[in-house]
Amino acid sequence: MSDSETGPQPTQQPTPQAGGVQDSLLTVHTQYVRDLSFENPNAPQIYAQMKTSPKVDLRIEMPMRAVQDRLYELGLKLTLNATLEAQTCFLIELDYAGLMTVGNHVPQEEIEAVLAIDGARLLFPFARRVISDVVRDGGFPPVMIGGLDFAKLYQQRRGQQTADTTQPSAAPPADGQATV
Repeated sequence: MSDSETGPQPTQQPTPQAGGVQDSLLTVHTQYVRDLSFENPNAPQIYAQMKTSPKVDLRIEMPMRAVQDRLYELGLKLTLNATLEAQTCFLIELDYAGLMTVGNHVPQEEIEAVLAIDGARLLFPFARRVISDVVRDGGFPPVMIGGLDFAKLYQQRRGQQTADTTQPSAAPPADGQATV
């Protein structure tokens, strides 16, 4: 039998408990929705008023935490607030996360950057799809969030942390725009 007859075969990925971490930069073990909220406070009136696309503001945070040695949870917290004139069309909050192992060859001081840049880059397309689907299911045109420059976001976060040493090391949110 060919693969087309039996379906795709699972790929072998190391488990977090496996004896060694492969030499890859990053291994994603799983990704998941931690929390999802969609609010449509002005339905059904807002649909009758939509002659133009709403303005969508995007806010993103990237919390990360160690689970085990070299095993981390990286979160993408995306908040979108869509308004039309002074009215809220919808508000969506997505907390999407991934469990990933950072390779042994990555120095300890570079782990945060690898997660914030490469890890976020791997998770983002899936989080973007969840948002687009939920917004569409809420009766609005799907939101198309453009590609984000996670290296730039990381550098901005690091710059903010060094400029303001009175704040805790939590990542300040990045703000942006999305289109409907």
